[in-house]
Amino acid sequence: MHSRQSGALLFCACSVPAVQLLPKLHPAAVVLTAAVAVGLWMMMQDSSIITENRFLSLAAFLLLALLLGRAAQFTGISYPTAEHTLWMDLLLLALAVYASAGGLDRILRVSAICFFFLIIIYTLIAVFSLKNINVIYPTGVVRPEIGYTSLIWVFLPMLLCTQKGIKVRQKRGLWAAMLAALWILPTILVWISQSRDFASCEKVPFYAMVKTIRAFSVVERFEPVLSAALTTGNFCLMSALCVLLREQLQKTIAGCGERASTVVIFLISAIVCTLKYPLPDILIVLVAPIFCAIRALMNLCEKNSKKAKKTEKNS
Repeated sequence: MHSRQSGALLFCACSVPAVQLLPKLHPAAVVLTAAVAVGLWMMMQDSSIITENRFLSLAAFLLLALLLGRAAQFTGISYPTAEHTLWMDLLLLALAVYASAGGLDRILRVSAICFFFLIIIYTLIAVFSLKNINVIYPTGVVRPEIGYTSLIWVFLPMLLCTQKGIKVRQKRGLWAAMLAALWILPTILVWISQSRDFASCEKVPFYAMVKTIRAFSVVERFEPVLSAALTTGNFCLMSALCVLLREQLQKTIAGCGERASTVVIFLISAIVCTLKYPLPDILIVLVAPIFCAIRALMNLCEKNSKKAKKTEKNS
């Protein structure tokens, strides 16, 4: 059951950046990155981000805070026609921080329920958008743009699975295929049902595409349902990041209690949330590779040290 709930949590969390950010990018870049990310995720599920090294702990805390603050901005993006969305971002952020105090089990149970809701919504949107397909193959070349920093979110499952309790073991290949499809299909759907110019010009291309969907000449407004689905998924995403961030904070600062960690997490994430695009994405792209490189180097040094000690002992 825990494995299925973990898979549901990953699906709900990843659906938000997959729908909001990736459709503006070239499908070739999304497909290649998704293939690499899912492959790495299957190989590295047993790794842990929690560390006793103070410098590395601070780097991990900074990365998680940046991701949480950026994720808070997704709430307002889910309602492109709304004005003054900062209060929506901060409200859902506060709810996620509060919910994370109950531990990971609560978030897993909520995600298991939300999973079926999101599956139904996204399936309906995909089915009724098929009649709008008018392009055989997404054309154009991949050009270096600041928007491609969004690809860093494709590696989100690897980060979330470093949290103890988020482990996908049963039918792992099925979940990997589902995550790969989740990253790729929204982008492909936008590009083949609309156009490359449509994808690049619209603020949220998938949302704009949904405006064109009609069902049986009766249902003509799928956008509110999509916004509700994105808000639901974003709550799961932020809650999972909060749990991971809370554990990292308590490892970094000895004696940091529940109330203190709640206040610190909310304040730091709220500050990041107020930063204008693309600064949060740039900071995430800068911090994430540095953290991963240092962590990999430390793991290598630790393995070599243990191997040298074992060899010395045997000799």
